[in-house]
Amino acid sequence: YRLIFGPLMIVLLLGLVYFDVQLGAIAVTEQLVLPPGLLLFGISVVVMVLASRELCVIMQRKSIVVSPGLLALGATLACASMYLHTTLAAHHKVGTVLPTVLIVVFVLALVRQAMGKQVEGAIGGAAGTLLGTIYLGLLPGFYFLVLTRGFNAWIIVFAILITKCGDIGAYFTGHAIGKHKLIPWL
Repeated sequence: YRLIFGPLMIVLLLGLVYFDVQLGAIAVTEQLVLPPGLLLFGISVVVMVLASRELCVIMQRKSIVVSPGLLALGATLACASMYLHTTLAAHHKVGTVLPTVLIVVFVLALVRQAMGKQVEGAIGGAAGTLLGTIYLGLLPGFYFLVLTRGFNAWIIVFAILITKCGDIGAYFTGHAIGKHKLIPWL
């Protein structure tokens, strides 16, 4: 499945970036031009919501209780703050949005733990929520910064393509000629 899913995701990504570039070339009016990455941002939000549910399941297996809704909201707001930073870079207060989002997500996670009247695991749950917010929302948000620094969306495709090809190649090679696991306990 992995060998089929990887190439399909690459083709899907190529199509998304192509349509995103075409969408960015459309001017709604003379004053309103769609910002670059709008379609990618929308798709990123959908992926963040789905990934937050999966990440919460992984954390719950390690006894870290994280709210999928709060994690999805935090990731979406973190990514949106990075996207706002790219589209409103001239505004001097836009740099305060991301730290505010991270602090609010952490405090909300602590409040959520307190509402359950459980002190045990509260810091772990809040830290897991903050880690998920950064991992799922902030890191993909850097792609939007790349888009506004004179690069187009194809540089993002190139970076992801190299990573996916390496991953698929390593998986295929390991199954085809590998006899011993590199790290057996993992």
